[in-house]
Amino acid sequence: MNGFFQPQPPQQGKTKEFGFNLSAFAEKLTIRFITFQTNQTNVSLKPAVFTTLLYNGIVAVADKWATEANINPQLAAQRNADLKLLLSPLPPDYLDQWGWNLIGTAPNLTTTHMTIGQLTPSDMTDYSA
Repeated sequence: MNGFFQPQPPQQGKTKEFGFNLSAFAEKLTIRFITFQTNQTNVSLKPAVFTTLLYNGIVAVADKWATEANINPQLAAQRNADLKLLLSPLPPDYLDQWGWNLIGTAPNLTTTHMTIGQLTPSDMTDYSA
């Protein structure tokens, strides 16, 4: 699945290999030419940087804004609007996939969610060699 918890297409690939081998003088002189090309699509990557970016850029920010009323009650409405804007381009259940919950009332708001190590979102790439 990708970083937004959507399924990814399966990895696919194709390899072409060609070769030519010529030996002469009782194999004292050998000429060999080999070439190949490998193409792969939808290769899954699981870099720590990708997951950390998703966590720090979305989940940690949601944590801070959701609990803002503990420290600055006058900013609660603004932070709720900011949180709604932050999540607007994401799938509707994005924070649910992280197990994110807002618990309590101000001034005792807290959030809970899974940690980075509990998730395995990945990014995808295509490459040719």
